[in-house]
Amino acid sequence: VNAEIIPVRLLEFMACGKPVIAAASGETARLIAESGAGEAVPHGDGAALARTIRALMDDPARRARMGESGRRFVLERYTRERTAADCLALLEDCVRGAARGRG
Repeated sequence: VNAEIIPVRLLEFMACGKPVIAAASGETARLIAESGAGEAVPHGDGAALARTIRALMDDPARRARMGESGRRFVLERYTRERTAADCLALLEDCVRGAARGRG
């Protein structure tokens, strides 16, 4: 199982149909790029963050598109069924690993 570290708060905002602005790092940057749900700005770049906030404040249609893209992305990719299957696979891997450790 590929246990990705998913920023849950990011997915929560996306599921609510909100555009997101976050520091461009790891899974956060990948999810934002893949989903079209917002903008990733360089970590620690306050000027870039301010420009991005202003640009989104000035463009309600873009905010709406980003919000809808994020919501659709989460609803398609993070269903209860998929999450349950991923959790079960992870638990099975843990049990197999523990069993190997005892042998």
